[in-house]
Amino acid sequence: MSFSHLFSFYHIFYHLLYQLADLRCDFLIRNRYPQRYIKLITPGRTSDDEADPDGQKEDEQLIYWIKRRPECSTSMEKFIRLLDKKREEETQYDYTKRCCQDRLRCMPSEPQDTAFPTIPQGVPVDYYDPEFFSQLQPQLCHKIANKSIALLPDIEETFTYSQDEQLSDKAFMQKYGKDILARYKLDDLSNVESEEILADKEDFDETEEMEY
Repeated sequence: MSFSHLFSFYHIFYHLLYQLADLRCDFLIRNRYPQRYIKLITPGRTSDDEADPDGQKEDEQLIYWIKRRPECSTSMEKFIRLLDKKREEETQYDYTKRCCQDRLRCMPSEPQDTAFPTIPQGVPVDYYDPEFFSQLQPQLCHKIANKSIALLPDIEETFTYSQDEQLSDKAFMQKYGKDILARYKLDDLSNVESEEILADKEDFDETEEMEY
């Protein structure tokens, strides 16, 4: 594949990622779901479909296969499936939304990992599978970690306007944060930032001595 074709492929791919993320965010905002849900929805975090490499179509529409993101927790995967189900229902019941229908997204018979494994930064930590997060190096954990949470303990209650779903982000964190954060190795990150500052200071001191 030439450089121009490769560039064009990535340009189209990322355009579609942002399009899907915008549709999901628009649904959450219009229906007044909590801000913590919106923090989960960015292209690199939840846009998980990729065009069929052979151009396979169904009813004249190109198929986009839903790929597995290995860093996602089971709850996060269910959250996305529930979100898309609610969006699809809205499209069926409200004809004004039909002009905004998504591309054709299908689940493969056998799960397949995404070809774009870059993991997001600044996402609520329960986005991550605890086991996946725990096997990352401390420096990377420190870079991506956000010590907030977003997902309901009973994920099946998502998009039901339950009492927990209507809690403010602060109240939700106070109620469930301690138990959920305990699943992640966040205590190991407490010294990473101070070690970075110390290393930077030592490099600066060495530079000053050399200049002197």
